[in-house]
Amino acid sequence: MIGVVIWSDRVDRKAVIWCEDHGNLAYLNNEGEMPEALPELEEGDIVKFRLQERQSIRLAHDVAVVETEGYTGLSGALKATADREPAAPVETNSNPRMGNVVRLPRRGIPMARTA
Repeated sequence: MIGVVIWSDRVDRKAVIWCEDHGNLAYLNNEGEMPEALPELEEGDIVKFRLQERQSIRLAHDVAVVETEGYTGLSGALKATADREPAAPVETNSNPRMGNVVRLPRRGIPMARTA
């Protein structure tokens, strides 16, 4: 899975990740892993990870940074969108579900480097 970090705690090595499938958020915590083995993540980092669902919570494992600070303003854009009134349905051939979507710029995402 690919995602964007929207919140992180560098000291405890925890993070909240917005997933490419637009499902529920994924959480990275140091449960069961040595904190020094987890990457230091910053808001806006693009990451690749293995997703596990446990009791309806999505957990990120084997996290690797694909691009640092790829979308640094994303959490602010999401907050600003949430504060606005919902968009009225559009009467065109466009997708009516897109009224509240934050569009990301189109660009290729490089593959994560592995050892």
